[in-house]
Amino acid sequence: MESEYDHVLELCTLKRFDQARTRLNHLIAEHPHDPGPILVLAHVHILEGSPHAAREAIDRAMIVTPDLQARELVLASRLFRLLGDVTQAISHGRRAVEIDPDLWMAHEALADAYAADPKRNLLLEADYHAAKAAELAAGEPETQPTPEEQVERRSSWTSIRPGVLLVVSILCLMFGATILKWLGRRIEDLLEVDRPQDEFPLVGVLIVLAVGVAGWGIYRAIRIWRGGDRIGPAIQRRRAVSRELHVTLPDKLAVSATSFAGWLCFLPLLVTVWLGIAVLDEKVPPSPGAVAVAAAVVAVLSLLLWPALRWWLGPGQPRRFLTASLTLCIYLLITGGLMATSIIMAAVQVTDERAWITVTVLHFAWMLAVFVPIIKVSNMGRIPG
Repeated sequence: MESEYDHVLELCTLKRFDQARTRLNHLIAEHPHDPGPILVLAHVHILEGSPHAAREAIDRAMIVTPDLQARELVLASRLFRLLGDVTQAISHGRRAVEIDPDLWMAHEALADAYAADPKRNLLLEADYHAAKAAELAAGEPETQPTPEEQVERRSSWTSIRPGVLLVVSILCLMFGATILKWLGRRIEDLLEVDRPQDEFPLVGVLIVLAVGVAGWGIYRAIRIWRGGDRIGPAIQRRRAVSRELHVTLPDKLAVSATSFAGWLCFLPLLVTVWLGIAVLDEKVPPSPGAVAVAAAVVAVLSLLLWPALRWWLGPGQPRRFLTASLTLCIYLLITGGLMATSIIMAAVQVTDERAWITVTVLHFAWMLAVFVPIIKVSNMGRIPG
């Protein structure tokens, strides 16, 4: 059958997808309980730009036999990675490693799946399985992963991520507030909101943030849809894989919690630092409405955090997440303290300029603390089991 597969690949190279599908359908009819031809058919669908048909073929291949082999799961993992579905690629790669932990291809496929989405912070797991694949393939030099591929996995994101975050943080500090206020004023002008010209455009800024969140959600939904998947099941699978990784990979929960601690550094600046603008600019205390809005935002964020964690991680897991990292616990206390201090000072109408300058400087200085979790996560030499 290998010669047939080679011929199919030649037809795909020549863009003769109809002929390739015809030959594969003939092979499927001859071997109805072999998932191999169906998975190759899925690859053909990917090459001709039919992600929906490719997913249907992969799903079909997974149920044609109760005795699914690791090699078929490896191929499924690679196909899902080509489709851009990292969650499914990781899931099938892990199943292949569980079935045959000595199969180098299973470790290589899982390493590629882990490295496919650097934002998931799974590069160390990718390194581990890439090294395992190289070790198991030592007796097969013609199939052993090349050193260039291993170096690419190790350096593709780990080396640039702190620098990227540093540049983004500096740009946000320099231009973020100005651009946000400018967009907010333009939106309020379009909506004819009655507001003094020198007043902070709160309504416009909230609309900008809402549009940004909605745009990001639409972008993600379009990516899922273009990959041939459905949004609801895709989210459920990602949650399931995330829970599995937190349970089975040593220190994964602590890594996620520590990373989350870094993002908390931006919260005080976004939520409460604008309370001191009026004091520093005009020597007048913040209005009661501004204090109420800041307090409401803090309360809503606090109330939403726990249910969101519980929904994503599962029942009984949020407490483990919040206590998995001492850094997260400390950062939560400091973040809450900065916001509470700003709200209390505004509520009691403190107008001392030095006090507000001190709090404002602390808000900005706290953003530099984001690099502590970044360094900690990059130095966590965890080895997955």
